[in-house]
Order: sequence, then structure tokens, then C-alpha cells
Amino acid sequence: LLRWMGSQPDIVVVAADPELARKAMEESGLGGGDDLLSSPLKVKGLEWPTCCVVAPSRVVMAVKDAAGPGCPEAEVDDLRRRRLVDGLRVALSRATDRLVLLEIDGRDAARALASRLTKGVEPAAYDAEELQEALETASAVEPDELVRRLVEDAIRFADVDLARARRRAAQAEQRLGQPDVPGAVRDAQIRLRAFEVRALLELRHYVQLPRDAKILAADPLENAARCLRSTGNEEAGDAVWRLMEASAAPHPGRRLKALDDITAALNIAPSAIRAVLRDQAQAYLMELLGDEPSGTTWTPGGEDIKRMTGVAKRLASEACRRRVEDALLRWSEIHLDAARWNDAAAALESHPAPPPLLMARCCAGLRQWRRALEIREQIGDLAGAMRCARELADFAESSRLARAAGDARTATLVEAMQSVAAATNGVHKRLFEMDLTQAEAKVMKEAAEKILSWGRVPSRA
Repeated sequence: LLRWMGSQPDIVVVAADPELARKAMEESGLGGGDDLLSSPLKVKGLEWPTCCVVAPSRVVMAVKDAAGPGCPEAEVDDLRRRRLVDGLRVALSRATDRLVLLEIDGRDAARALASRLTKGVEPAAYDAEELQEALETASAVEPDELVRRLVEDAIRFADVDLARARRRAAQAEQRLGQPDVPGAVRDAQIRLRAFEVRALLELRHYVQLPRDAKILAADPLENAARCLRSTGNEEAGDAVWRLMEASAAPHPGRRLKALDDITAALNIAPSAIRAVLRDQAQAYLMELLGDEPSGTTWTPGGEDIKRMTGVAKRLASEACRRRVEDALLRWSEIHLDAARWNDAAAALESHPAPPPLLMARCCAGLRQWRRALEIREQIGDLAGAMRCARELADFAESSRLARAAGDARTATLVEAMQSVAAATNGVHKRLFEMDLTQAEAKVMKEAAEKILSWGRVPSRA
């Protein structure tokens, strides 16, 4: 590759520091190629359409090593570091059209350091074969046709070699350029297709990462979000970026909010991307529900419960639906035991078939005695229904329920209390003026004491 580039009149191969580049080549078994490298002094003041800078990360690492641990990289004051930096600056500024950063050893650390040199410009990765092909066709093929070929390659490699497919998609995006710049791709459909394919492949890469790696994997999501926004689909781009928060937010509520935003944008995302977003959102939702080993024991409140059911509904997954329904029952019992009545009500109301006993408990906690009475009567819990009627001070309901339960004594007592309440409303002395037998007086006394204990009648009664 170096020999081929050296034979091209419009390409210059520069080593920011020839000694470091030669050492990198020897370590990689590429000795004898140092005669192909130009020094910064030789190319200073000149320009070429394409400039290839060899082993730039070696220079960056040498500057860091010379600075020593803890020293800011900006403090490049000694002669050795100053020479390295000046040589790198000269090498990077020789290209008029295309800059190639060629790493000899191909280590991830080296690529990461080299990518920092292109801050603000999204670089595309190539292997040696792809790079030579790209440089050969750069001037021989129209930009629209070149991008179309790269996109087709990316699609073809997607299922067999995702890394190569991602490189092709990145190369296609890089070749698009700005529509109003000469030499850029102007066909709107080609541009749209290139952006969507790049976004899809970056998402696929993110999905295949181990769970722990996803927390730190901002680059593929950032690339996918940028590409979708470039198509004018801002909401889909934002939804893709929220996957990072859905994965890594420290509080489950924030992760759920991110999932809510993601699923709300499903209908406007391109179909292939929609499927990936839905699958990933479902996986994160399962974690929040405790279905996965890394799931939490978080118990959401009312607002988060409503948001959770909305997310599950948009995902339209039977597995999610069942898991959410099971979780709603678990959360409702936790809230009931903790006397968090409103949160319990939100969980039960979100369930398609809430258990009547839990609903009755919740209504009683909210002091919705009438509804609690009706629920308990429907399930045959007459004793519980009578307790609700007592809280309502509803003598007619209490008497009816007592007779329905076959408790004549309680029914008679309730009717006596009703009579006392009616008879003593504002004229309490009449109770003592009545000509009652001892047994009748005893019944009335018990009834009056019961009425006062309920706290539903003024004390003078």
C-alpha cells in the first residue's frame, strides 16, 4: 500500500517523526519501507490533494511519555516535544482534499489516539485493501455512483461481517459532503439511504455489545443519532441517543423516562431502525421489571407506573404485557402494605383485571367506603361490607347486609341505632323521657354508645 501510494503523483506519504514511523514498521515486520516516507522538513510549504500521515499515534504517545505522568498535554515546552508537535502539525496540514491517518500496528489504543486528531470531523475507517480501492476510484467515479456502491457493499456485508459493513457505511457518509459543495452527492434518495444504513449498522453494533460495554458505548449511538438527524428526523435521532440513558442512568425512573421517549418515537423511525429500537427498549424494560439477572428491585410510584404501562403498550409485546401485569400486582401489594394508597391505586387501575380484595383494601385506604362496600358485597364478604357500611354510618345498608348474612341480632341492633339517631337529632332529652323497659333501655343505651363511637353523629345525640 505504501509503495502504491508513493507511486501516485497526487499522494504524499509523510512521517511526522521518521524515526518513530520506522520503528513502528520494523515492529510490525514491515522493514525496508522507510525510503517511501517523506519528512516534515521535506514537505513543509507544499500541498498535495491527498496526504497520508504514517503512525501519528506514535507521535502522540511520544509527546505524552515525554511530558511524564500528571503533566498537562498542553505544556509542550521542551525541545523534544516541541519538535514532535511541530512535525505532526506540518504533516496534518499538507492535504487539500483528503487526509489519511495510517496506523501501522492497528491497535485500538492507536486508533483511538489518532481519532482525537480529527476532533470535529467524523473519520471513516479503512483497511489496506479498502483504502487503496477508495483512493483509486476517488477521481474515476462520480460521487453519487461511488456512494451508491459503498452503501450496497455495507448492506451486503451486514449479516456476514458487521465491522466491514460499518466501515463501508462510514465511508459512504464521509463521501456525501455538503449538498451545496462541489463534488458532493446531490441525489436526495442516495443521501437518505446512506444515512439510514449507517444509522442501522451502528445500532446493530450497539445491540451486539455486552451489557456492561453498552454503558460506555457512546460512539455508535452518537453516529446513529447524527445520521438520523441528518435525514431531518430529529425525534428518531433523539430516541436513538436516549438508549444511552436507558442503559446507564443511575436512577430507574430516569431510565424509564428514556424508554418512554424512545417508544413514543417508534412510529416515526425508519422500519428497520424501529425494529432494533423496539427490541432494545424491550430488553431494558425487562431489566426494570426484574426479569433479567441484572434487574432491579425498584418499586415505582404512580406516575412511573402509568409511564411503564404506556411503554409496554407501545412495544406491543406479549412477554412485556405479562411481565408488567405481574409487576403491577407485586407493586400494588407493596404500596398497600406501606399505606401508599394513591400509588397502589395507580398500580391496580393500570391492571386489566385487578384482584377485588386488593381493590377493596385500596378503596378503604382512600376512604372510598361506598365503593369498598360494593366490591366486598360482590365477592361475598358481607362482614367486610358491613364494616364499610359502619364507616359510612349507613344504617339501612348495615341492616340489609346483616339480614343477608343471617345475623338477626346485629340487624335489630342496627335498626335500634337508626331509631335512636333519628329520635335524638337535636332533641336528645327525649331519650330519657321515653317509657322504656329495662331491656329496651339497655338496647337503646348500647345503640347510643355505638353511634357515638362511630363519630358520624354530633356528640349531643
